[in-house]
Amino acid sequence: MRPSEVFGLRWSSFLNDYFVIRDSAWKGRLLEDQAKGEERRVLIPPATRDAILRWREGCKCTKPGDLMFAGKKGNPLIADNFRKRVLAKLQEDLKLGVPLTFQVLRRSHATRNQKTPKDSQAHLGHKTLTMTLGTYAQAIADSVREMVERDEREMLEQKDPATSAEQAEK
Repeated sequence: MRPSEVFGLRWSSFLNDYFVIRDSAWKGRLLEDQAKGEERRVLIPPATRDAILRWREGCKCTKPGDLMFAGKKGNPLIADNFRKRVLAKLQEDLKLGVPLTFQVLRRSHATRNQKTPKDSQAHLGHKTLTMTLGTYAQAIADSVREMVERDEREMLEQKDPATSAEQAEK
């Protein structure tokens, strides 16, 4: 999810197996019914759902209109502050060589799931596959090598007269 979507989530957005994205947050302000594009659903995998349920148990404000991730005064968290306070520490603890940001997390998701581009597009909330594949999904050197070598093998098998004759007999 986009950081503006995460920090704009209300408890009424959490519908057990998915979030309904309606609101967004920008620089500590809640923008009601201002989610990017039309209302959409984002599936929640089981381990994440369990973590959210544990989070709700410890929250003081869990009414349907309350924000799921609010600051001390009940305002939406600011994405840049969250990145500096939480993601940067996590990056350091994990000894990651690249900055850990929401953008990196979204691109990593698109890259890992490029075998199912339409599903990835829907999950990321993109209007076009061009955005998902052209901007978010990154080439993976090992998988590119595997693809090129597989393509070469298949092409050579088609060109080999002995293989072609054997295939024709079958």
